[in-house]
Amino acid sequence: MAEFFAPRPPGEARVSPPPCGEEVGGGGGSGGTATASFCTTPTPTPPRKGEGNPRLHRHDLVRVDPAAWGPLLAARPDLASVPPLAGWAAAGWPLILRRRAPGEDPALVPLGLPLPPTLGKRRIGFTLPADILAPCSAPTLAATRAAAPPAWQPTLDALLVLGARHGLVPRPFGGLLWQALTGLPYLTDTSDLDLLWPLTGSLPETFLDDLATIAATAPMRLDGELILPDGGGVQWREWHESGNGEVLVKHRDRLEMRAVVLLNSRIATEQAQTRVPSPLRGGVRGGGGSEGTAEPHPAPPPPPPSSPQGGGEALGSSSAEALEAASPCRAALL
Repeated sequence: MAEFFAPRPPGEARVSPPPCGEEVGGGGGSGGTATASFCTTPTPTPPRKGEGNPRLHRHDLVRVDPAAWGPLLAARPDLASVPPLAGWAAAGWPLILRRRAPGEDPALVPLGLPLPPTLGKRRIGFTLPADILAPCSAPTLAATRAAAPPAWQPTLDALLVLGARHGLVPRPFGGLLWQALTGLPYLTDTSDLDLLWPLTGSLPETFLDDLATIAATAPMRLDGELILPDGGGVQWREWHESGNGEVLVKHRDRLEMRAVVLLNSRIATEQAQTRVPSPLRGGVRGGGGSEGTAEPHPAPPPPPPSSPQGGGEALGSSSAEALEAASPCRAALL
């Protein structure tokens, strides 16, 4: 999993991420998953006015209104020479929700766009207004497997059987996702397979042991997270190796430590909190997997020329009325 950098004005030096910085799935890289060097357990606080819908989570996918995309790029001269970007929105390709960086406007949506290794594996950060975004449902592993290398296919078979046995539906969020959606060459010989395993109930008792058994003989590294009903993500390897200790739970706006023995009980109380409408055009959580058609929406005005970030970044509570379904993200190879 890789890290997205927040957008910055032209000419401004890049600032290193803080010790508790977030990594977000991007291209097909090696090296596993980075973790924060130290983290404290913050006291959860309700979102401030304008902070957006807290039920949109890391790894959710959204599309940008093509009419607004050109002005956004024009305000980012650092992106002028990146070949695929000009037609990104028109092709229906999404951006991915990332963790908010310190100092970013809480009224905007923090998003990332990973480039393939042939373009340097750059992780581009955006901060955009909610009214030019529409959620799209993320494809499952079964729907994207055609984009995977032949050597991966037996492992994918085993993972799909594992998911079916335990009632879980995995979906990719790294190189496999982006290669399937765009047709660009994100996967290499050293790529990992990054998967999300959304939990709708308690973690099945033998699931992590079974997943570790598959990982032990897989031709690629198996990374990824178990996604709790509240949107928090826990690295599956960390949970598996934690025993009765604590694990790091990652949200789009915070990091927290939770005791493993309390996770399942908390899941049981949260699993009813599903399909909560989002303020984005088109409906509910972008990565949730529901199908449907987004309501037509007029093109918004271009971002103000004075914006150094090309329109900012965010989930505003004053956005268009939510619908009940998200349209599927367009896939190039499906």
